[in-house]
Amino acid sequence: MALRSSQNQVQWSRRRAWVAAALGIAGALFIWIVRPYNNFFLGLAYISSDSFLPVAALFLLMLVLAMNVVLHRWAPRLALSHRQLALILGVMLVASVLPGQGLLRMLPYSIAHTNMEINSDRRLAQAYESIEAPGTLFPDEVGYDRPARASSALQRRLMPDEPIPWRAWMGPLASWGGLLCAAFAMMVGLGMIVLPQWRHNERLAFPLIALQQSLIGTPAPGDGPPIYRRRAFWYAAASVFALHLLSGLARYFPGRVPAIALRWDLSPLFSEEPWLHLPDWITGGQVSFILLAVAFFMPSRIGFSLWSFEPGYALCAMIAAAYLPSSFVPVTEHRSGAMFAMTAVILWLGRRQWGRVFKVMLRRPADDDDRYLQVAGIMFFGGCLGAFGWFVWVGVQPAIAACYVTMGFTTCLLAARMAAETGVPFLQIHGYATSLIRLVPVSWLSAGSVFFGGVIDLVFQRASRVSAAVMAMHALGMDEKTTPRQRIRIAWLLLAVLIIGVVVCGAVHLTMSYHHEVGARGQSPLISWGSRQFDSAQHVLLEWQQGQFRQTSYNRLGHIAFGAVLAGALYWACLTWPRWPIHPIGLLMVYSFQSMMGWASVMLGWLLKLLVLRYGGAAVYRSAAALFVGMIVGEVLAAAFWSIVPAVLYARGIELVVNPVLIPG
Repeated sequence: MALRSSQNQVQWSRRRAWVAAALGIAGALFIWIVRPYNNFFLGLAYISSDSFLPVAALFLLMLVLAMNVVLHRWAPRLALSHRQLALILGVMLVASVLPGQGLLRMLPYSIAHTNMEINSDRRLAQAYESIEAPGTLFPDEVGYDRPARASSALQRRLMPDEPIPWRAWMGPLASWGGLLCAAFAMMVGLGMIVLPQWRHNERLAFPLIALQQSLIGTPAPGDGPPIYRRRAFWYAAASVFALHLLSGLARYFPGRVPAIALRWDLSPLFSEEPWLHLPDWITGGQVSFILLAVAFFMPSRIGFSLWSFEPGYALCAMIAAAYLPSSFVPVTEHRSGAMFAMTAVILWLGRRQWGRVFKVMLRRPADDDDRYLQVAGIMFFGGCLGAFGWFVWVGVQPAIAACYVTMGFTTCLLAARMAAETGVPFLQIHGYATSLIRLVPVSWLSAGSVFFGGVIDLVFQRASRVSAAVMAMHALGMDEKTTPRQRIRIAWLLLAVLIIGVVVCGAVHLTMSYHHEVGARGQSPLISWGSRQFDSAQHVLLEWQQGQFRQTSYNRLGHIAFGAVLAGALYWACLTWPRWPIHPIGLLMVYSFQSMMGWASVMLGWLLKLLVLRYGGAAVYRSAAALFVGMIVGEVLAAAFWSIVPAVLYARGIELVVNPVLIPG
């Protein structure tokens, strides 16, 4: 027993923890530096734009199958343990949040574009002046017909002798950085709170954590994790990689290399009434092996709900277009209503956990578990208070600021819940704060309350594609052997990584954008639509200035209520009848870009699981797991290959050819 205890002590020493943290930060630096150029300048495969994070999985495979195999053979005491690999992966998962949607992929560009819009539009400048917001929010002085040199230069390339205006961005870094730090603290604290509740009390599946754990399973001496010894794993990985390899080579050598099509377009088969009104994402699509495999592992009810809502709503739109005056279906309002209902149910199910957090924050912790929840509560509520203070500071009314913080929390909670239940790496919560603000009478609102609703849309809802709450939850849950004290240290490390990444990755984005007017294929590295994320807020601000919000031709409150009632009823049915087949999570995702692109792949994975369980039983299902994990790894390797090879060829002067492997971000 003493020998076993000492071995466990060696397995997770402070030195090993520092080594793992250093390797994780090295991977984080790679993500922060390489991803902006890979995704936006070169326009290659999006290798870190989802919750599975292909670049981290590739880094992990290199450590396990290359470095660790050698170390196990020649220096076993230096080999990375399961717990070290879990920490490395966790740090990289959290690091991937920074370059993502809603944050550094969009935020600096949206700030600069808004600065230019205000300075060039008299009405908008007058409306913004009534906010009396701090001047440090933008790189240039705000006001009609005032120069915006730093902002406009971000939209074009600097002259060779022009330095990057770093000083102009110090104010935005400090002001917006305060909001981001508060938001990150809230999200990390949220992940700490919900993880034990959902894993141990509600027994959620956490498919992504299970998949990632299978790649870092405890190795036998001199060997890799058990899944790497399965032939089905390697057959599947090689097959998927070969399919994407042929597809890419066919782009370089058209007519000379055969390619097996992974996309389809069946629209010619639906050319008559009423079928011609079906959306193109129903009649066409592509196979995503990652989504297909993840759907195989998720609960059947979840899988069915994720794909079935998409054709269901498409049929409603088709019937409306063919037989009714308008084909418009108020999906946005239905999703907003579903957000409110699902949040209420999730909080009710976890009410004891949240009550315990409140209690331990008000008294001395009795044990390490209490101390863990106390730190989680301090992070969460401290972050919420910090975000609330930021909104009040920029000119938002306190009541509206509280609503905005609640909406941001709701978005993070739902994103984490969806990841815990579905495992789908491509998801995003769409709530539209700037749209919901139109439900409030104009006379009740200030200009700041109207304009800064766009911040919620950007920093929380757009950023839910790669949410810090999701990634922190996964990072903390990767190693189930960590003690509460160790999880507290990991949480502080994750928060530090997020804060450091704002500076490092932000500098990389500014350097890239100030030095390149267009990308390698002639596209703008700024992403024109990504730089216009405050446009909706500007339109609402102008409507506020005129004294009346734009009215819709339908009852928005009625449709929000419909979405809430439908989602609440479906959730109640799920909790009442274990065999009830429909979960409201499908309503929350319907008509989102990720759902439109991936519903067919989810359907295929769900169908394969149904057939395997029906005709093979649980034993065959367990045996098939390695096959589907291999599909994921094969697509990850293909995405990495078609990011590296075109970049190398482009550096040697060969035309850049892109082979899209993953669903774009």
